[in-house]
Amino acid sequence: MSEVESSRVALLLPGRGYTVDHPALYYAAEVARELGWRADSVSWDATDLSDQQVVAHGRAAVSALRPDRDVVIGKSLGSLLLPDAVDRGVPGVWLTPLLHRDEIRASVLQGIGPALLVGGSADESWDSGLAHQSGHVVHELRGGDHRLQLPGDAVGSARFLVSLVEQVRSFLVGLS
Repeated sequence: MSEVESSRVALLLPGRGYTVDHPALYYAAEVARELGWRADSVSWDATDLSDQQVVAHGRAAVSALRPDRDVVIGKSLGSLLLPDAVDRGVPGVWLTPLLHRDEIRASVLQGIGPALLVGGSADESWDSGLAHQSGHVVHELRGGDHRLQLPGDAVGSARFLVSLVEQVRSFLVGLS
């Protein structure tokens, strides 16, 4: 087996308008690469796809992951594939998962496979209580919005990004 075939995969699932080039996903991918993981991504023009089309588009990539070696790193819309990852036992880093949706809530509480849940307390799609009750690792930005930023506080937002990258690194090291 070649080195590429045997390497661990970190699959990036972007959000709607939040691509793999945006800070949280970009640096999560960089950390994964530094730790020897291959960072792959699913790309979609989420403005043109329904939620069902996003799931159908990403499902093949998630189903190809190996639960004992790989990880999903998904942002917002990408969390629509959280139930698929949980059903397969694939660990995940979920940035602003859509916890206001019943199917996402149920999968988070199902708790199969390790997960890091990241959200902002001012994000309407985040449910701090549910995240903390799930038994997963939780990293929360108090006052943070859906983009994991503090409105009007660029320095505070940058500090959170640093802590997020450190948390992602710790989570991925723990999977090794």
